[in-house]
Amino acid sequence: MPPLWVDRPPAPELVDTMRARAHRIAARRARRAARLGYWRLANYPHMHLAAAAVLFAGTAALMLMPHSDSTSTAALDVAGIERGLGPIGHMVGSAYHVSLPRYDLTVHVQGVPVQPELALETRVLFWGGRHRATADGELVMTEPEVAAAVRRLTQTGFEVTDMHLHPPAAVPAIVHVHVRKQGDPHELARHLREVLIVTGTPLQAPQDDAVAPHPIFDRVRQALDREVQAVGQVLHISVSSNGDEPVGPPTEVRVQPGDPGTVIAAADFVVPDRLVSALSKVLTDGGATLTGLSPIPASQGSDHLYRLHAWMQGTADKTLPALKSSLRLLDGR
Repeated sequence: MPPLWVDRPPAPELVDTMRARAHRIAARRARRAARLGYWRLANYPHMHLAAAAVLFAGTAALMLMPHSDSTSTAALDVAGIERGLGPIGHMVGSAYHVSLPRYDLTVHVQGVPVQPELALETRVLFWGGRHRATADGELVMTEPEVAAAVRRLTQTGFEVTDMHLHPPAAVPAIVHVHVRKQGDPHELARHLREVLIVTGTPLQAPQDDAVAPHPIFDRVRQALDREVQAVGQVLHISVSSNGDEPVGPPTEVRVQPGDPGTVIAAADFVVPDRLVSALSKVLTDGGATLTGLSPIPASQGSDHLYRLHAWMQGTADKTLPALKSSLRLLDGR
C-alpha cells in the first residue's frame, strides 16, 4: 500500500509527532550509550578512540536530526537564567556562558597538580529565545559523585549525551558528563543548579586574582599565533564554531606550565566529521592522548559536529607545534 501522502505532503502535526518520537528514542539511546561508554572507559581506560566513536554513532545519527519545535525570536532571558542559577555567567554574542572551576578539588596527573581552570571546569552554554532555550555543556565531577548526579539529571529532564575520563590517569579520577536540555530558561537554570549542588560544585565564577605571568606564556602566544587570555596560571584560547550563533561550546584550548620547558594542554575541539581522522592523527603524532569523542546534537549545516577531547603533557617543542597545526586544520589552512 503506498504512503498516504504520496500525492500530497504530510500534515505538519504528523511530521512533528514523528520527530518528537525520534528525539525520545535518541534520548533513551543516549542515556544507555553514556552509561555503557562510561563503564567501558572506567574499566578499560585505554580503550581506542575508534571504539568510543562507534559506541556513540547510532546516538549521533538520531540526535543530529533537525527539530521543528518553535523557538521565540526574542532575546535570551538572561534575567531568568540568573534567577535560577545566580549571576555567575556572562554573555558572549547571543549566548550565556557559565564556567565553574572545581576549586574544591585537588587533582594530579603524573605528579603535577592540575589547575582547576585547565581541565576541572564545569562549562554550560545557554542560547535560544525568551521562552525556550537550550542548555548544553559538560559537568566535571569525581567518580563518587557520578551516580547521584546522573540520577538528578534524569529526574530533571536532562539528556546525558556522553561521559569520559579527563584528564587521563588523574588522581583522583575525574569524569566529564555532557548534558543537554531544552525548555524555559529559568527552569533550565534552576534544574542545573540542583545538579551542581549534588556534585558539590562551588557556585562561583572563575577567580581573577592578579598572578605574575609565567615566563613560558610569551612562547605559547608566539607559537600558537592566537589571541589568548590568561586566567591565573592558565592560558585560554577560544575559537567559536559558528560565529555568534553557537551550536555548542566553542573549541577551547588551555595551556598550563609544567616542569621547566614543558607544558600541559587540555583541548576540546569542535570538529566536523570529515576532519575527525585528520585531526586525531595530528594530535597523536604530537603526543596527545585522545580522551573522548562525542556528538554535538542539532549540528547545523552539511557537517555533523563532534567534540574531540585531547590531553597533552610534554615538552613545549613538541606540544605547541601540534596544537598550532590542529587549530590551522580546523581553520582550513
